[in-house]
Amino acid sequence: MLASHQSPNYRTLALRLICILLAIVSIGSLLQWSPQTQEVAQLSGLVPDALQTDPLSAKDHELATGLAGTVSAFEWLGPLAPIAISPFFGLACLCGISLYGGDWMPAFASGNPVLQNPAVLWAFVILTVVTSLPRLTKVSKPVGQAIDQLEAWSGIIAIIVIRIASATSDPAAGEATAMAAIPVFECGFFSMSADVLFSIAAMINIVVINTVKFFFEVSVWLMPFPFVDAMLEVANKSVCAALMAVYVWSPFWATMLNLVIFLACFAAFSWVKRQVTYMRSILFDPVWTMVQKSYGQPKTKELTVFPQQGIGPFAARERLQLVDTGESWELRQTRMLFPSKTHVLPKSDYQMQMQSGMIVNKINVAGPETPETLLFTRRFNDHLDQLAGLLGVEVAAQEEQSSVSDLAIGT
Repeated sequence: MLASHQSPNYRTLALRLICILLAIVSIGSLLQWSPQTQEVAQLSGLVPDALQTDPLSAKDHELATGLAGTVSAFEWLGPLAPIAISPFFGLACLCGISLYGGDWMPAFASGNPVLQNPAVLWAFVILTVVTSLPRLTKVSKPVGQAIDQLEAWSGIIAIIVIRIASATSDPAAGEATAMAAIPVFECGFFSMSADVLFSIAAMINIVVINTVKFFFEVSVWLMPFPFVDAMLEVANKSVCAALMAVYVWSPFWATMLNLVIFLACFAAFSWVKRQVTYMRSILFDPVWTMVQKSYGQPKTKELTVFPQQGIGPFAARERLQLVDTGESWELRQTRMLFPSKTHVLPKSDYQMQMQSGMIVNKINVAGPETPETLLFTRRFNDHLDQLAGLLGVEVAAQEEQSSVSDLAIGT
């Protein structure tokens, strides 16, 4: 009965998304047509004075400026999808387009002083090689994935710097960059420029797509097939280069492709984000502990944990804080825009036992309800006894033989 009620909802949602995409494509096609200007200064002497006056009103000029801004928006949003898929390689391609593409390239790429710097191109090429090589084998891939988030945020910062340089360093760009100084959103004393708005759009776009991409990369790493990681990395770079080629051919259609990819990733983002937060913690914490020893020393009566199954109001793989409050343990989740959620486990009703594992550690929770399992990283493995003392839990005598299956998808 439940499935029969859910199916129409999914069909309705799919139809709505298709209608929205068709509307966006139709509106974008209309906005893509911009008036073409012609040089007529040499004929000024042959044209009567009555015909030399500007027939356009101030409102018409404002509309024309808006259309020019739309074209600039396509040139800005078009390359975001390939940059989200492979930040350093996408930016290297953008630099190569700017340096060697000629004047027929999109204005955002051809006239940007940052992209036209050969040193910037070679810097991104070197970063691409350094970050791609560890992803080619299953042994070294965890190191590459551990720095994936750093690569994504580096790409975000770089593209925003490139956007600002494009808007401020080329006053001759005229209408294409004039929109940078125009507030596009006003509410009382608050206003937001086009550059700020586009920077926020770039950040959201790259984070959403890159998060989903990271999830698939780790899922492929779990597959016991040789060379599949190298094949995925080659496919990753090929898709990035193909999307950049579409951008060179038509910034408008590159933007439409970016929008389709973004919507598909956004639909699964909430669920994928939980899995990715868990995976990144499991992969990153042990690596950072080797770099900074103090990071692996417990200091407070709380621990970051991830439920293996749903517990209380929390879904599987949600990032929580296990806190010892004296009479009970509490599972807490701090949310940015909403009140925090808490689930209390009284010590009189529950017992906890900590087990270390090869990949992930566990806290087994026994109580009046179904036994639960809380997963946590190997960050404190050198001080597990100290951590157990701070949390008031027991330590199992035997190590739990965990495997890569503990990284598998949580429902």
